[in-house]
Amino acid sequence: MLKSPALSGSQRFHFNVRRGEELLLDRDGIVLPDVGDAIAEALLCAQMQRTPSHVSGPGRKLFEIMDDSGKLLAIVPID
Repeated sequence: MLKSPALSGSQRFHFNVRRGEELLLDRDGIVLPDVGDAIAEALLCAQMQRTPSHVSGPGRKLFEIMDDSGKLLAIVPID
């Protein structure tokens, strides 16, 4: 599913994790072909529960998928 960043159309997506008021920023992100692949990656991570253990508190955990400009592209529930 991952493709080389050199391929045209690829872009970097950041998977921030939100729980209530707490937000853990994904400063590195990953390069994927499009937002559909980013959502699929977030769903896979959610199924595997690969979220940072120190994100705690009330509320539902969510991935906030952002592009490099900081634009919110999608929200994917984690739990």
